Amino acid sequence: MFSLSPDIEIGAMLFLIGIAFICSLVYAFFAKEKIKALVVFSVLSNMILWLFILIGSRLFYFYDILWFRVFSVFFWPVINIYLIIKVFSKK
Repeated sequence: MFSLSPDIEIGAMLFLIGIAFICSLVYAFFAKEKIKALVVFSVLSNMILWLFILIGSRLFYFYDILWFRVFSVFFWPVINIYLIIKVFSKK
């Protein structure tokens, strides 16, 4: 179990989500499709949250947001899979 101070963890999480946002902006700029960029941002953000959950981050306990942990493990991936199928399968 890897854990740091919750303040450091939230800073790292926000930094990584900022990078995911920049990646989705670059995708939106080159692909010219804002919906697909939103899906890319959603998937990358969910992967970042999964990373923090898998390393045993105390962030969710410290800020009392365990419901967000449950949402990002059980519901958000299903929403992402639906969005990927719906948006990227259109021709």
